[in-house]
Amino acid sequence: MNSEIMKKYVFLFGLLICFVMSSYAQTQDEDIKVYDVVEQMPQFEDGDSVMRAWLDEHINYPKIAKFRKIEGRVVVRFVVEKDGSIGEIQLARSIDPWLDQEAMRVVKSMPKWIPAKQNGNPVRVWYTLPVNFKLKS
Repeated sequence: MNSEIMKKYVFLFGLLICFVMSSYAQTQDEDIKVYDVVEQMPQFEDGDSVMRAWLDEHINYPKIAKFRKIEGRVVVRFVVEKDGSIGEIQLARSIDPWLDQEAMRVVKSMPKWIPAKQNGNPVRVWYTLPVNFKLKS
């Protein structure tokens, strides 16, 4: 085989390797990437009203916050993973350390969601949820 043909084969093989590695790196990035907005946002299994009822049922109003008559809205930001589970949780808006902690606890304990989708594939996405704390009279 002459050297010119050999150089072409080596060049084409190098291009193929670069393409495969680039494709693999892009797949790895997609596994790690967390979207803010996607074509289909995640959903609680039976919708927002069921989610609100679930939150009301599972929130344990902190006794110290009850005693101090602290009410308000804590805003929690969290990742809905590709499998619908709850991932990283952040506090987006705080009102009281006791209520903040309870809001984060209850969100962490949520059942799996219907995952978000981008181009028909499940993806990780940030979701922002206000958690209301209101004392009963």
